[in-house]
Amino acid sequence: MSTDRNLSLGEVSLSFLGTLPPDEAKASQQEINRFIRLVGAKYPVAALERSELEVYADRLSASDSGLLQELEQVKAFLGYVKKEGLIKTNLATHLKPKKGKTRGQAAGRQSAAPSSLTRGRFDELKAELETLKTKRDDVIGEIRRQRRTRTSGKTPRWKPPGRSTGG
Repeated sequence: MSTDRNLSLGEVSLSFLGTLPPDEAKASQQEINRFIRLVGAKYPVAALERSELEVYADRLSASDSGLLQELEQVKAFLGYVKKEGLIKTNLATHLKPKKGKTRGQAAGRQSAAPSSLTRGRFDELKAELETLKTKRDDVIGEIRRQRRTRTSGKTPRWKPPGRSTGG
């Protein structure tokens, strides 16, 4: 491949896929094309930065399906780009899934959430809420009584020191 620094991602991806055995190229093509569409087929390879990889990884983490295999396919492509001398750093090392978003972890969280609140616990929380509402009403009533007492003149208001009361 030419070491032309102005090659686009689309051009380099075609060259990369041409180096792979046919069955592997077919398996990798879809994911590499997804990456290329996200960044842009005409995007210069030399301008590729970590931020584009992070956006791609975020999108992958959201979908979760076959995550590690998809990452490996794009990592292989990025390794090829580095090997061909089109970029200075190996950007494949920056391509990682978001933590806590793997398929097993996400499924575990979803199944745990509904079972963590049993009917008995729900009833306990509901009773506690009613108790707190009653206490709130009591506190509001006490505040209103204190305001009325203060404004009726029974309790002297606090005055800052050094100020005169007359005019």
